[in-house]
Amino acid sequence: MRLLFEIDGNDHADCTRSFMRNSSRSIIIKGCRIAMVHSLKYDYYKFPGGGIEAGETAIDALIRETREEAGLEIIPETVKEYGFVHRVQRSRKRTYEKFVQDNYYYLCEVKSGKTAQKLDGYESAERFTLEYVFPEKAIDTNRRKNHGPKDQLMIEREARVLELLCSEGYFDRTPDVEIRATGKADLEDVRRLWADGEVMKFVGFPEGLKKTPEEMVTWLEWIASERPLTEHYSVFYHGQYCGETFYSIDRAGGRAALDIKLLPFARGKGVAAAALRFSIAQAFKNGANKCYVDPDPANERALA
Repeated sequence: MRLLFEIDGNDHADCTRSFMRNSSRSIIIKGCRIAMVHSLKYDYYKFPGGGIEAGETAIDALIRETREEAGLEIIPETVKEYGFVHRVQRSRKRTYEKFVQDNYYYLCEVKSGKTAQKLDGYESAERFTLEYVFPEKAIDTNRRKNHGPKDQLMIEREARVLELLCSEGYFDRTPDVEIRATGKADLEDVRRLWADGEVMKFVGFPEGLKKTPEEMVTWLEWIASERPLTEHYSVFYHGQYCGETFYSIDRAGGRAALDIKLLPFARGKGVAAAALRFSIAQAFKNGANKCYVDPDPANERALA
């Protein structure tokens, strides 16, 4: 796992012993928002997660802590490494002790719905609450609000990880756009998109590409068999289906081909840029080392 950064309290030079306890933390992104645990008492945001217990793997702790703190059930097969933060500071409990911690962050998806939280005493006292927030709000809150006796180094760590996620393009910056992996419920919308000659003329089908419902099911099964090297997403604007984007990573070279198609009503509104940013981020997350698009020379808007 890559090192994101080191954060050091620079207050432990005279400590006579060290104590290490690593942690796992979940990154759960939904469009332009992220799942964070909000301490209502001290007004700070943290990623769901916590310490790795004896006998646990980092992933075991990730799933358990996210369930307990946030009431969210992680889908194990969606877990992907993001990076870790190395933290060093004087222990707040034993001042003669240096506290060392590697904080492992994982990108993941969760099941729909929410289960009951199972909070520790201090977590209940702080009134830990799950919120899907804009990252900028969490960063600003962590840096500007008074958090009382809480450890500012820990709070700043979370703000810096959020900044990294923003800078690396993990958030959809067009709030009116929703992008999701295509499922069976979306197949009729995709079929109509492909049948539209105005949309498909730039990929060699001026009369549209006609597919039967059965052929669409077979196509979706093929997509599922190719994941995560290939993925197809349905794009919605103001809640209305408006197009598709996808990536496909070459197994040998790691290059990812990207494409996007939009219905006319969604063009010129920033939807294409948001969808392509999303596809690029997903492609790199799933192993691409380079991304490219190859627009038709006649598609002047794409070339521009």
